[in-house]
Amino acid sequence: SGTVLGAFGMYYNHPALPSEEESNDLTSAARLAGIIMEREHNQRRIRDLAYSDTLTGLSSRAYFYLNLNKHLKQSERNNTRFGLLYIDLDGFKSVNDTLGHDAGDLLLQETALRLREASRDTDLVARLGGDEFCIIVDDIVDNYCSANVAERCLKLISQPITLNGREQIPSCSVGVALYPADGGSVESLIKAADTALYEAKKLGKNRYAFYDKELTDKAEYRFKLEQDLKEAIEQQQLTLVYQPQVDISSGAIVGVEALSRWKHPQFGDISPAKFIGIAEQISMIKPLTEWVIQTVCDQVAAWKRQGFPPIHAAVNISPSHFLDADLLPVIAQALKTTGLSPVNLELEVTEGVVQTNIKNLSAFHCLQELGVSLAIDDFGSGYSSFSSLKHMNVNVLKIDKHFIDEIVTDQKSQLLVSSMIDMGHSLGYKIVAEGIEKPEQQEQLKSLNCDVGQGYLFSKPLPAKEMTHLLKQNQSRTSVKGV
Repeated sequence: SGTVLGAFGMYYNHPALPSEEESNDLTSAARLAGIIMEREHNQRRIRDLAYSDTLTGLSSRAYFYLNLNKHLKQSERNNTRFGLLYIDLDGFKSVNDTLGHDAGDLLLQETALRLREASRDTDLVARLGGDEFCIIVDDIVDNYCSANVAERCLKLISQPITLNGREQIPSCSVGVALYPADGGSVESLIKAADTALYEAKKLGKNRYAFYDKELTDKAEYRFKLEQDLKEAIEQQQLTLVYQPQVDISSGAIVGVEALSRWKHPQFGDISPAKFIGIAEQISMIKPLTEWVIQTVCDQVAAWKRQGFPPIHAAVNISPSHFLDADLLPVIAQALKTTGLSPVNLELEVTEGVVQTNIKNLSAFHCLQELGVSLAIDDFGSGYSSFSSLKHMNVNVLKIDKHFIDEIVTDQKSQLLVSSMIDMGHSLGYKIVAEGIEKPEQQEQLKSLNCDVGQGYLFSKPLPAKEMTHLLKQNQSRTSVKGV
């Protein structure tokens, strides 16, 4: 073809030109090297043609099968899982019929780009032929990994595209199979993914379906929660309730814990244990926490203006947000706009945050400098409590409900709680007991010199209006006792 394959050179250890014999040898060697290089070039070209799809640049059908077989063997050996997505464009034939095959090829090329964007760096994207594609979702930890990729495929494929001057809104259907649950061989796994794809088409297209319908329902439920929670946080549709914290000795309300609630329009009340975790996963915990802090400060400031005795409000801070550089300015701004003293705000962190990590120590120090109280929530339920307490400058220990449940009937629980209270007091901490539900538990804690109690014995979490009414009742009751 006349293209240059490379260069062949020789050198002397002194200035010279080649003799006629040396020049002939050089020419022969260059020709021989050229033959070898051309053969290698052709072999690489043959491999590229065999393993790459010429239209889209994705992996070819042959390479996909080789890679899928490799994944099966590795996953079996390493006891890992992976997902297989079988993707088919909806209505592709009509594009070819109405706009021509050139437009169809453009759509396939754009689809390939979008599928690459939807997948992760470790995933393999292949075109099997026509408008059929596959993605091997590598090393999944749960079923939602594959569902996440499928959801991104649906979203990106459905973006508008102009073909021959006409705007089109393409869509696709996706079948999802999981190894090893849905198949232990190449044939069985592809058949499962193809069956799932057929189910997605049957359900109305432009959607995905798992080979196991129950997994489809669970994944769709979770994705709907994610989308609706994002919207609810952005539009501040969540609500706050307040559970009182009561002085064990006097019965006076000395604080409240603010708890977020979400009433889904379709599914009803969603547990905070569920939606807080989702908020963390979709990166919405930061705006949620900022809204909670501002709302709590507004409410405590309102109670102060109404003449109630000073109380503090406790707010739970997610471990993923605790080290965020924006947390401190958000708190400072909320206190400034409401005119609230920092001592009226208490931040609760779990034991997982209480580590000797230098970043954690710095965050604790900055918050203490601001004057905000810090509490370790669910104390005693983790593994790092005692080893980390000496490093952390906190104000409050909240004893986990698990210990309070059996404090009256179990001698070991009594000894443990007594030890926690004595140790906390020795270190200068205030002690709060969570989950008090019976008068006997309150009396036992009172005898152990616990400072504050919280639980259904005193009140369930209440909306702000009902909490205001409870504060009035408590103020009147404690005033009479004082007289």
